[in-house]
Amino acid sequence: MMEKQEAEALAVVHIRPLQASEEERQAAVRALAAVFRQYARAEG
Repeated sequence: MMEKQEAEALAVVHIRPLQASEEERQAAVRALAAVFRQYARAEG
């Protein structure tokens, strides 16, 4: 389950990628990485 801040970070970069700051992009990358790690654990 994604945390609220991770979902918001992804939403910002998805909705307005050109206006997203580098900090927002980094937050989205970290959020995606966390989601993939959780998925990988679930898959075993």
